[in-house]
Amino acid sequence: MATPIILMRSGFGPRAHLQANNITTVQDIPAVGQNLQDRIGAAAVWSVNATDTDDDIDRDTAVFKKWMDQWNHDRTGRLAQMSYRQMIFGRVPNNASIFSTMQDPSSGPTCPHYELYPANKWTSPTSPRPSTGHFVTMNIFVSASNVRGTVTLDPTNPLTGNPVIDPKYLSSEWDRYVMRDAIRTSARYFNAPSWKKWNATPVFDTSILNDDDALDAWISSAVFGGVHGVGTARMGPANSPPGQDVVAPNFKVKGVSGLRIADTSIFPFVINGHTMGATYAIAEKVSDLIKSGN
Repeated sequence: MATPIILMRSGFGPRAHLQANNITTVQDIPAVGQNLQDRIGAAAVWSVNATDTDDDIDRDTAVFKKWMDQWNHDRTGRLAQMSYRQMIFGRVPNNASIFSTMQDPSSGPTCPHYELYPANKWTSPTSPRPSTGHFVTMNIFVSASNVRGTVTLDPTNPLTGNPVIDPKYLSSEWDRYVMRDAIRTSARYFNAPSWKKWNATPVFDTSILNDDDALDAWISSAVFGGVHGVGTARMGPANSPPGQDVVAPNFKVKGVSGLRIADTSIFPFVINGHTMGATYAIAEKVSDLIKSGN
């Protein structure tokens, strides 16, 4: 999110947008701040009759201190592990009706459309954590989104204001379809016999699972960003038309001398997994290029 703002404040970006914000254009690059992609998320919660979830650690400072002291003492205990211990990747069925109107935007026939990871506590960021009770949460993310948003300058304060971010979440029927399928898959997961002994009970109205419009309304109220924003200074071929992309394959900003970008903003597309590992790879590659004089 910050990369296109730094570029535009420095005079690198869409000329019309820079002029509208009284910034002198150093290099007209229309693609700066465009092509924003993220892995949108939602969190569906179930209550359980277990007492060993991590809810009390999060809401009770005394409980947290107990486990923090143990971790500091011998690196064991509840804080020696994450609340997220599984990851599940899935695809909508190959014969899904959505494919009659659009192409599969994923990278290939075995790449995931969505990611699920159960958490051993209440993790919904869009609804307050109850003061009592124990919960499990299915965190749901669309992995192969076809939505493209923007990051632009704040016209009321372009030099020091916060960026204006328009992620266009859920503006695509594909994203809504995948999210619906993933939530229904989550419900089947917690309805499995192995969950019976914990009496896993959804804290949302399960009737929405049978009604696309009702489920879409719930998704709209629960959606949040997946903190995997990419694409606002995207990489393209070295010989692509001026302004269509921001950086060349050598990570240099096109048309600019001595300026490279080494973060997730250069991704042309959001990847099907998490972005951290790929970011490390970018940093290693850029450092090798600089050391070799390229």
